[in-house]
Amino acid sequence: MADPWFCFGHVLCFQISDKSCLIYLQGTINKLLVRMALVTNRNIRILVSWSCAASLFCVFFVSKREPYTKESSPRQVQNVTKMKSRIENTSKEDDTHNVTLVDFGLYLRMYHKKRHLYETLLVPSMKQFWLLPVNLTVVLDDTPEDRAFGQKISQKYPYPIICHMPKFDAKIYGGDGYNLQQLSMFYVEVCFNHMFVGFIDTDTLFVTPVTQELLFNGTKPNVIGQYGNTPDEGDTIFWPKVTEQFIGKREVFRCMSYFPVVIKVEHIVEMRNYIVGVHNKTFLQIFSDLSHNPKGYSQFNIMCNYMWYFHRAEYQFYAQQDHPFDRLKKAISAADRQPADYYTKHLTNAMKFPFPRSCIHFSYHPGIEPYIPGKSDKAMPGLIKEGQCFSGGFKWCPEQCRNINASSLHKHLFLFERSNWTWHEHCVDSQRMHYLNIEKNYNEEVKKKVLHWCEQQNKS
Repeated sequence: MADPWFCFGHVLCFQISDKSCLIYLQGTINKLLVRMALVTNRNIRILVSWSCAASLFCVFFVSKREPYTKESSPRQVQNVTKMKSRIENTSKEDDTHNVTLVDFGLYLRMYHKKRHLYETLLVPSMKQFWLLPVNLTVVLDDTPEDRAFGQKISQKYPYPIICHMPKFDAKIYGGDGYNLQQLSMFYVEVCFNHMFVGFIDTDTLFVTPVTQELLFNGTKPNVIGQYGNTPDEGDTIFWPKVTEQFIGKREVFRCMSYFPVVIKVEHIVEMRNYIVGVHNKTFLQIFSDLSHNPKGYSQFNIMCNYMWYFHRAEYQFYAQQDHPFDRLKKAISAADRQPADYYTKHLTNAMKFPFPRSCIHFSYHPGIEPYIPGKSDKAMPGLIKEGQCFSGGFKWCPEQCRNINASSLHKHLFLFERSNWTWHEHCVDSQRMHYLNIEKNYNEEVKKKVLHWCEQQNKS
């Protein structure tokens, strides 16, 4: 079964010799092999071997080519230049915020029965706060209902790319929808063609303008990990041990702690191959064994802890410790992760400086959990209002913002599920830097969104 894009990739690589081409070609080869494995449900060791051989070929080929300079991707060069310009704060007048990130896109794995969350929470909040080019891929099941749903939403904002994931053998994920969702993320390259992926859920609610700086520090994805006595309960208290079982190393952070979770796609492929080496089984066999564990797991914990151990210099880690005196929450003992002296040795003060989140996990947000359709949705306008007021509404729309204290902490930047960073004295400083960056680099676009929101509020 040949993939015509694979053939096209060969031709393209002979014309363009850069890293994105290498990743594209390698990713296409891996996609083809993964699809074969999913369809046949055979042992994929042979396919993995072919994938490794193809990767070596790509590396050898690109290394032998002369650098392509004069005619190489002007748009790519322009985007990278603009990104560096903004990061270095070169010019307040230079309208560089509306650039394509270094091949970044959002990834949403869902199915048609979650349409209410998609249409009521995610999409409206994106309209309010997403400032960057929208590259959203929605991954659905390959069923008549999901095909009809995909066709419908592809015609509306944010005009997502629709991909129907090839079917996995139900024995692999136990026929459980949660496991299927997580398994799809481990095979992100099957339905995704960007270099960096930003994972979100259908109940993601953006609460502040999403800037490039919230996602990346230069070219490094921002990661917010929790450590120490993190507020978990139920099955999540067992996550650290399962993370350790997957990657063979003790968990450092809990990373089901922010959205979008931005990771380099090639690192996820590499991680799967690493896990295969640790267990000496195929990844599907490993996933089947561990996902059937009734104590649960988190795919984001597995991913971000792998990045910490093997690609730390390529990510900007922020380490959140929940308030040590918050006795109202159940907590994972620090003993389930690395010992205290590990964090003393490896965490810098810069890492522990609070970093603002762009969104909340609405269904699990304090005061909303458990999520009840219709009833819980009533909290959404107030959350949107706070974000619009802190973004400039106090200045451009004072009447609508009169009931919010402009000097208060926009606390939803520092809350996610049961975690709370608002106790940290520097949250106010972090919030100030975030909104100053918006005023300096995104002012006109944010002003349009705030004024439009204000106009809608006046009509209602």
